[in-house]
This record gives sequence, C-alpha cells and structure tokens, in this order.
Amino acid sequence: MGFHLTPRAAPTLDAHHSWHQSVIMNTFAYTDNVFSGTDIHKARTIAERIATCWGLSDNEIQQLLGDDDLERISYVLSIHKALRTLFTTEQRAAAWPKKPNRYFNGRSALEVMLDGDLASVGRYLDAQCQ
Repeated sequence: MGFHLTPRAAPTLDAHHSWHQSVIMNTFAYTDNVFSGTDIHKARTIAERIATCWGLSDNEIQQLLGDDDLERISYVLSIHKALRTLFTTEQRAAAWPKKPNRYFNGRSALEVMLDGDLASVGRYLDAQCQ
C-alpha cells in the first residue's frame, strides 16, 4: 500500500483546500491515502532544491523540512508556487523570502519559516495571490 505520485497539471486554488494542500494534491495523484518512502523522498528533493535557491544551508534546510514532514514539504512547494505566480522572474521569486517584510514585523519570510511558522508565510502569500 502507498501513494503513487504521478505528475499532474499545474495546481489550482479552490474553495475546499488551502493553498499548500492544493499544491501537493494537484502535483501528485493519490492512491490508498498513504505516501511511500520513495514518494516522500521525491517531494523532499524538490523542496530541498527550492530551499537551496532561497540560499539556505544544509542545516537550515533540515531545520525547515524536518524529518520528511509532508506538511512542511507541501508548504515549501506551495510557497514556491505562490512566489512564481507573484513574481515574473525566478531571481525575484528566490530573493523575496530573504527580504525584511512589514507583515512579519520586519523579519524575513525565511526567518519566520525557520522558526517553524511556514503556515503564516503560506497564508500571507495565499492572500497576495487572491
């Protein structure tokens, strides 16, 4: 038993799913309601590449993603998707998480995420994409 992840069309936001849930659900096709270790590894690899583009060290990537925490991985994927929606270039999308933000009391989104609050960053970007 396990999830078989099959690439699907680009994610869309609907009324029944949060942005991060929509990304993970539309990125991979679910079967049997369980992810296999291989599937989680693939999703984590993508999230690690995104975090590397944001300039995180290996230790910071581990701190951000935890031990194959699917919720954290899905937040990173959805945050990346939102940034690519909001910004016209990969460079601008990769730079935004490092910049101080008034919404986060002058802290960067990366600082907030590394403190474990990926949900706040996800909600903020979700609102910006509306």
